[in-house]
Amino acid sequence: MIYFFTGQPQGYIAFIGILAAFILTCFATSKFADYLPKDLGRDFAFDGKKSAGKPRGAGLIFILVFCIVSLIFGKVDLENGLYLLLVFAAMMTGFLDDASKAPWGEYKKGLLDLIIAAGVAAVYLFFNPSTVTFAFFNVTVSIPPVVFAILTIILVWASINVTNCSDGVDGLSGTLTIITIMILLSV
Repeated sequence: MIYFFTGQPQGYIAFIGILAAFILTCFATSKFADYLPKDLGRDFAFDGKKSAGKPRGAGLIFILVFCIVSLIFGKVDLENGLYLLLVFAAMMTGFLDDASKAPWGEYKKGLLDLIIAAGVAAVYLFFNPSTVTFAFFNVTVSIPPVVFAILTIILVWASINVTNCSDGVDGLSGTLTIITIMILLSV
């Protein structure tokens, strides 16, 4: 899409992209943290009231920076662009839940995450075969597309919820680092 650095070694571009993402995230977090929704405290959590007033929804900053840096430094084709859109959608559901006066509840958030996971499965199967390669054994297994889609939905939906359970940003940061490196190093 917006890949400006053609002809340059991929390793250098990946390093510059990761460095740019780090610097932009630090800058944006320090400048915009006051605009994030504030934690109201948790009634039933241990020392839940101590979290009152702390900013929530920092994933908005992380994901926006991630998407911008991926578009600038990565070779983002239609497939990866759709994945970025789905990552942004997953972030927005979490951010809007954090920003709402009353929590959305497990079922509403879970259903939205399930729809996003189905979108990931649909995009993947549209652009890729439903095969799994075990590189260590040099074996490729073909899985029926419906079974592959179901397994993909379960994996992505569980990953979204595990990230949410691990307090969002910590798990998200690690995942985004891996995805960023994969996009920046893709040929």
